[in-house]
Amino acid sequence: MAKKNIKNVLDDLIREEGRERKPEKKNDRIMALDIPVTFSGNDTAKVNLDPVVIFDGIETIVGHLLDKIRESCFWGQSDVSVSVNVERTVCPQLYNYGVSRIVFYSPVENMEGLPAYYDQIVNHLRYIFNALQSPSIIRDFFDNEKVSDDNNAALLFPFNREAAGDKTGLHYLVEKLHGGHFMRITAEELGHARLNLRRINHRIISNIELIDDFFNIRVEASTIHAACVQQSFENKRMFKDAGLQLATLIRFLKKAGYSHLAEMTVNWPVEVATDLLMKTNNHWYGSICRTLLVLSDSTTVHLLNEGKTIETTYRHTKIFISLTQRSRNLQLDLQEKVKILPLENYLEAMPTLKKAADRHRGSLSKTHLILIHHFTGETLGVLGALDRMGVACTDTLWVKYAGNVPPKYMETILALPGALFRFYGVRPLDNQKMQSGFCLSDRYSPIDYFTALQGQLKSGDFDFFDAMQTMGMHLFLNAVANGEDDMKVLIAEDGGYLAPLVNLLALEGKTVGDVFQQFGYENKKLPAAGLSQPFKSWIAPRFAGSVEHTRNGYDALAEVENRFSKLAFPACSLAVSKFKVYDESLEVAYSCLNAIENIMNGQGFVFNNRRCLVMGSLGAIGIQTMKILVNRVGSANLTGIDIKAETENHREWPQFISPDELPEKIKYNTDLVFGVVGKSVLSKEFFEDLTLNTTCREIFLASGSTKRFEFSDFQNWVASLTTSSKPTIGGVPVKAVLSNIEDPQTAVLQGTVFSIEFKERMAGKRVDYYMLSNLMPVNFQYYGVPRETMDRVMSEFVSLVKVIATEKELPPKLLALDHAIDIDGKLLK
Repeated sequence: MAKKNIKNVLDDLIREEGRERKPEKKNDRIMALDIPVTFSGNDTAKVNLDPVVIFDGIETIVGHLLDKIRESCFWGQSDVSVSVNVERTVCPQLYNYGVSRIVFYSPVENMEGLPAYYDQIVNHLRYIFNALQSPSIIRDFFDNEKVSDDNNAALLFPFNREAAGDKTGLHYLVEKLHGGHFMRITAEELGHARLNLRRINHRIISNIELIDDFFNIRVEASTIHAACVQQSFENKRMFKDAGLQLATLIRFLKKAGYSHLAEMTVNWPVEVATDLLMKTNNHWYGSICRTLLVLSDSTTVHLLNEGKTIETTYRHTKIFISLTQRSRNLQLDLQEKVKILPLENYLEAMPTLKKAADRHRGSLSKTHLILIHHFTGETLGVLGALDRMGVACTDTLWVKYAGNVPPKYMETILALPGALFRFYGVRPLDNQKMQSGFCLSDRYSPIDYFTALQGQLKSGDFDFFDAMQTMGMHLFLNAVANGEDDMKVLIAEDGGYLAPLVNLLALEGKTVGDVFQQFGYENKKLPAAGLSQPFKSWIAPRFAGSVEHTRNGYDALAEVENRFSKLAFPACSLAVSKFKVYDESLEVAYSCLNAIENIMNGQGFVFNNRRCLVMGSLGAIGIQTMKILVNRVGSANLTGIDIKAETENHREWPQFISPDELPEKIKYNTDLVFGVVGKSVLSKEFFEDLTLNTTCREIFLASGSTKRFEFSDFQNWVASLTTSSKPTIGGVPVKAVLSNIEDPQTAVLQGTVFSIEFKERMAGKRVDYYMLSNLMPVNFQYYGVPRETMDRVMSEFVSLVKVIATEKELPPKLLALDHAIDIDGKLLK
């Protein structure tokens, strides 16, 4: 009974009238540091961090204190009373405030449960020492000129009441006696309290925001600061981390309230880069430290999640904090705010495309577009054109092969209204495996709606094309099933992922239920009786047709058309337009060879020394490639393969119809194989024979096709050898190993090396196959086709989109630009 009464009395005491009341939450103060927030306009909040004092070395002191507390609890048999020294060299700020020793005391009965809640006590003490850096505490608790025996107020941290989920029942009284050189921390549980708080002048620290985690502010700030300095040395203006160097910090911030956070980005202008490279750059370290100190505060969390920017100032530095990419990126901009480039900027850089968009303004107001395309700056220009043309809704499925997407592109697309622009993509299930399956990426628009599909992709063995096609079908079926009656659905793609399939399913007489079952799709809006109707008749009122970009897609549509003597819906294509064939193909060839040479140079190899085999050598891109290579490596070191038969051999290089025709002298001396066929023509047997008999140590493989089919037989062979317990080639035991190709300057992954070492009778022989860009289209490892060329191509692309969307009398057939149809949709004779 007495114990209960003591607890009630002390609890009431903590709630006494004189204590500081919890202020109504107005988000106008950083609560942990008790510093004001001012607002500039509707979007920016300002916080002055000049008064905040950072205690250097405080983590070391707290660590020593915690070690002694634990040791005393485990080995002692009395009250816990431990102390640690504060050295000037370790924590000069605290030492200069007259604290040379820290004493911790707690009655033994309060520490009996320490093993069960040691982590919470750790968190309590770390919170206390962070709070001690608050300007108001520095002013009232440490400032020796203002503190005297009469007005020195202790600090009471009632974690037992303030911290949600607290299991310790502890509150802490922190005292610094005027004239003394030590600080005392007393931890008590209400039921075992010995302090008479009524007689101790104290200030209650309310509004405690305790997070069940911790990060070392100075360590993380040092990491960020050092990375910014290093990047500045390399003439770069950005540091980005997705949890490699800042894993602890990102994990902590997710718990603090940034639930979608996945990465942190720091940007700075050239003036700051110069400043960072000076020896006197510690002000930026101090600024970063203080910024990290306020990040977990509830006011900061609320403002950032609300879409506000917080501008912190420290001395003459500024840091602008914002959440971007739909709250997945925490962005720190040093000194000046980085502006997100609107789609309009990308469109303005493409004058021919802009002219086409202006010409067709408002033409897509009743169009729901399914766009499947590579993620490039030029595609953002296309999105800008579609926006100017008034597109009602766009679902974009990114064809992402290789290389890194510039962060500014991500900032642009994820700042767009999600109701009008949605973005999706696929990623490997395992980045370390050569032939990993693919599932949906969570980097773009939310994928919560596709939870069932994600489970399907993760549990199956979907290669890149299958995963893209399956996701594309879900987007298409959603658009048809959920769209308004007057809304037309249109497919615009680069690679033949969807349009050939939709036409094939319609012409094969599939039912809606057949298609739903084939792709694991469900839609409760469609009545059960509707599943039995023909797929073609179900989509016909909504589906306007398609536009295709590539020769692979064109050929896939032509194959369906040849099989049924028609298509189910109109399909425009610019794949064989005059500009694509005679102009763009040359730039594609150059961009592929440029990427190959860059990767090879980075690994120490010379392009001009290669003996080249080109598959698809007489196609639009292939023939341009051969013309370039004749001048680079010479006709004697160049061979072409193409199924196109030629009655006269008038080429400068040897030309064959099939790999089987290759003379051994050519085959066994080839060390660069480049393919633009779109399908695998080199078999497992071809590579086994090549490996056994080649005279080359290194063989480079690269694809310029828009699919991952170019070397599928080779990839299957690699998978079988690397997973076999006893791999052999031609009956000879081998050791098969995979390793990464990394750019020596940026460490960006550029492909994989497949190394084969022979044993027994061929011991000492080794062949390294360099799979450039992991056999994805190699030009997308870098820049793709330059904007100056793509400007014209994209203008043709959006013009045909307008044609499909608005022309109502187009026949259900493959309509090739400049052959069957002109740019305005007029049929050519």
